Amino acid sequence: MRGKLAFAGIVALGLAELALGAFAATTDVGPEYRAYYIDRTTGCLPREVPGTYALGTTVEPQSGKPRRAFDDILVCGFENSIPEGTWLRGIEGRLRFTLDDGAPGDLVLRLDASARVTPSFRQQLTVFANGQPVGIVTFDDKDPHQVEFLIRASARAAASGRLDIALRMQRLPHVEPTGKDSRLHSLLVGSIWLGPAD
Repeated sequence: MRGKLAFAGIVALGLAELALGAFAATTDVGPEYRAYYIDRTTGCLPREVPGTYALGTTVEPQSGKPRRAFDDILVCGFENSIPEGTWLRGIEGRLRFTLDDGAPGDLVLRLDASARVTPSFRQQLTVFANGQPVGIVTFDDKDPHQVEFLIRASARAAASGRLDIALRMQRLPHVEPTGKDSRLHSLLVGSIWLGPAD
């Protein structure tokens, strides 16, 4: 009798697992939710943020510094801050800047950043503004670099004052983990600045 009950319990558990798997495969959710929770193909689950930002202000997402300015523009993809900045978790992070109608035409996005690289692995960062590619930079070493991306006025013309920035790394680095989930770190951002192009 016990054997039959144990067998029935195992069968019931197996059927429940199959039902959950079928639900996960066919559930009607958005693509971003599916990519983050179900497929696990991204570390970037977008959240609504105000995008509050004063042009020409430097945002420093470092531990020990006020986080409000960074939290106002952080859509997804970054982890908690450390003294040097904040790590991009995975290969994509997003920022949002809400600009008033008086914002100048062309803008420059400036990042102080370093990437996880090895002697045989260079890292490439592509930046998008409202879905349009605005630049690519290659990191050959681990040193911090100041990189700039020109954002043409045409890239934000149809966005009603909203500037959505996507930072996409080529791939995750092949390095030994140095801490919890550090193998998922690809880019360390020390500061963010957005202002008028000279």
